[in-house]
Amino acid sequence: GGFYHFYIRFGPNYPAAPPRVSALSGYKFGELIRFNPTMYPTGMVCLSILGTWQGPGWTPENNLRGVLLGLQSLLVDQALCIEPGYEIRQDTGCKMVWQYDLYVRHETIRVTVLHSIKQWRQIKIPEQLVTIMKSSFLEYYDHYIITCIDNIKYDGVPFATLYNPSFTPNFAKLKKDLIALHAEIASQSIDSTALDN
Repeated sequence: GGFYHFYIRFGPNYPAAPPRVSALSGYKFGELIRFNPTMYPTGMVCLSILGTWQGPGWTPENNLRGVLLGLQSLLVDQALCIEPGYEIRQDTGCKMVWQYDLYVRHETIRVTVLHSIKQWRQIKIPEQLVTIMKSSFLEYYDHYIITCIDNIKYDGVPFATLYNPSFTPNFAKLKKDLIALHAEIASQSIDSTALDN
């Protein structure tokens, strides 16, 4: 998993009307990435509870927790399978799902993990949140490294995904960047521990 950032605005009619939600990861951070078919590079999030998609809409009984659970439900493997019209493409579906998942896996590490932590000042992530992100990074570091190792075999092979006409994975570089970031964060942790003593 990565650190996906959303902007949630509660208007004057809340809770009678839903909040407005924009996906910032992959949009405001200078990357045009669709981490999910229902999250557009413009920041638009299609979710029925927000009134941006078909299905059960917002009611005044809904709350922020429901919105966050809805957003969390979008961040899954094989997200392409929930895309309307996917069933029409079953002949090429497995390959499309696999390629899209590989793309999302790669870009999650590159953009929502590495870029978010390394460039937090430029992209204006609050420092308190960055502290939590760094702690979480250390906790999930082995998972990120294993993901890179498992997918290095696809490095250098260009392919197109449904939403990206040209993508060439480079998990070896991601692994190298992860190792460097881990060393940097670990040394910061040691330095801050020394200062506390």
